[in-house]
Amino acid sequence: MRDLVVNHKLADCPRAFYLYSRSSTYPHPTANLVDSLGHHIHQWANTTDQLPAECNPPSFLKGWNHVRVDEQGNLFVIVPLRSLIKLDPFSRVVWKADIPAHHDVEFLHDGGVLTLTEDVVDIELDGQNYTILDNFLVFLDSHGGLKRRVSISALVLNDSGLRELFIAKNHERLPLGRQVWEESRDLEVGRHSRDPETKRGLLSSVRQLTGSPLDVLHANSVMLLKRNRCGMFSEGNILISLRNLDTILVADLRTETVLWSHGADILSGQHQPILLENGRILVFDNGRDRGFSRLVEIDPQSRKITWEYRGDELSSFFSPLAGGCELLANGNILATDAQAGRAFEVTRAGKTVWTLFVNRTPGESRPSRVAVYRVSSVTDNTVQALIAAKGAGRRQVEESA
Repeated sequence: MRDLVVNHKLADCPRAFYLYSRSSTYPHPTANLVDSLGHHIHQWANTTDQLPAECNPPSFLKGWNHVRVDEQGNLFVIVPLRSLIKLDPFSRVVWKADIPAHHDVEFLHDGGVLTLTEDVVDIELDGQNYTILDNFLVFLDSHGGLKRRVSISALVLNDSGLRELFIAKNHERLPLGRQVWEESRDLEVGRHSRDPETKRGLLSSVRQLTGSPLDVLHANSVMLLKRNRCGMFSEGNILISLRNLDTILVADLRTETVLWSHGADILSGQHQPILLENGRILVFDNGRDRGFSRLVEIDPQSRKITWEYRGDELSSFFSPLAGGCELLANGNILATDAQAGRAFEVTRAGKTVWTLFVNRTPGESRPSRVAVYRVSSVTDNTVQALIAAKGAGRRQVEESA
């Protein structure tokens, strides 16, 4: 089924390139590179680590959770809670990291990557022991080898303000029912297993517990900060989004401390905060508990919202799950309305100038809650490098024939 592109005003939208993976392509996941006219430029496809269809896995374990392409045209794909894989332009596996990756991947200066993983851990709060689903910042080298793992719950609990918020949110989840906790106790065997498949099964089961009682944090985005105009943060700090705390934070991993946090009672289930060059933070505020989504730009020093978009008269804007946003080179904002399967470009004046609809696959069993997790922009240089790599590969095949 072809993706439908609607152009509202092409004069405001010169040719650009976008990357996405349709959620409904399981068990043969693909990622597509398209231009703003809807032309397909390239596709990656690989079935490595996909769960067998006869297992009828839950939708969040199907296909690829998130994809990113580097400057050489290599694709990095998250097989949710199973692995992070690097594919070359011909969809061949360059390396595979067998880690419970989820939600996001960020490129590092040394050729490595930063991603998110999770594990079931025990923590102590005010003399009481609790079991939670902890999230981790995981640094991999250029070959997919593990370099460092940092507990996000440790970062949060070492900060006095966030500690109080964490305790409050954790206690909110405790009364979800004794049956849920009995179910979680039944998973104790899996926690101490060294078998990767057993551990993967544990995480899948914990994610599906009624009410997600262990998932206090739910990290969904990481960003390695570059040089910026905000005097509060330094290059190399990490910007993290914690959906279930309705909080974004900036951490210094040299000291493993939180430098700044914001969002409780303002954001709701947010995704993909980005520190802009002007020192402000752009956030996709899902509005899970509010009933509408919005894009907001926040001044981290004053903590005030300096810009906001809530949708227009042509279309509603509410994606309780997934989604994201980014600032484009032309100054407009690209947003992904994930549950509607829509990506759109909006001006600072609130005018939508371009829209991409990603269609679902009809008749899929246990369909995904979202049509697409996130649509990302791709630079012209990356597209040219990809085209050049494909051309060089074809020449090698012809010469060897």
